[in-house]
Amino acid sequence: MEFEYQIKYDPAVIEKIEDIRNYIEKVLLAPSAAKKRVASIFDDVAKIKPMPESYPSVDQKIGIQISKKFETIFTLIAGGKYLVFFFIDGRTIYITHLLPTETDYLSLFQ
Repeated sequence: MEFEYQIKYDPAVIEKIEDIRNYIEKVLLAPSAAKKRVASIFDDVAKIKPMPESYPSVDQKIGIQISKKFETIFTLIAGGKYLVFFFIDGRTIYITHLLPTETDYLSLFQ
């Protein structure tokens, strides 16, 4: 029997999504694009739910374990514009980081 994972967001990730929305809406003056981008982020994160363990490991990619307790996993979302990092604990997927793809994320975790 399969079960559905729950998704929980780190508050910093929610804040980052709000920053993205504000930037697109207020700086780029594109409120409809801001709404679409935020919806795309949440929709793409929801796509992780069926098989979160099938995504690549950040830990293996960079050669260190980021979390002391869990393997950190990642995927591209929002048309390849962002990387989302997460770990799985039981039936919960914890979204820990959301970074633009141009970020040197390897240096953030070393």
